[in-house]
Amino acid sequence: MSAYWDSYGRLHHKLCINGVPSSNNGWVYTAYADKLLTIDLDRNGLIECFNKCIIKDARDNRSFLIRSPGKDLPPMSRDEILGMAALGLLKPTHLNGWNFSPYPLPRFNPI
Repeated sequence: MSAYWDSYGRLHHKLCINGVPSSNNGWVYTAYADKLLTIDLDRNGLIECFNKCIIKDARDNRSFLIRSPGKDLPPMSRDEILGMAALGLLKPTHLNGWNFSPYPLPRFNPI
């Protein structure tokens, strides 16, 4: 079963070669496994991965989330957000300004 886990400790539905994530839904699959199966998760690896998925926008000090470290595309999805939250990693402050775009969006200005 270890072949389905990436190097950060996230579960995938396809084989992970050399610990490289094999899907774009590792967070939600890991959350399912945490809630439904009696397995020990690599909490330190998950925290490390989560911290690397927070990208700061230097222009206005906001941040946005990516699915996997070093992989901006595809953009973050609702199920991955749910997985991060279910694992206890995501806090309300992480969602400040969150959107589906992998690129920071300018602040809204009606003028």
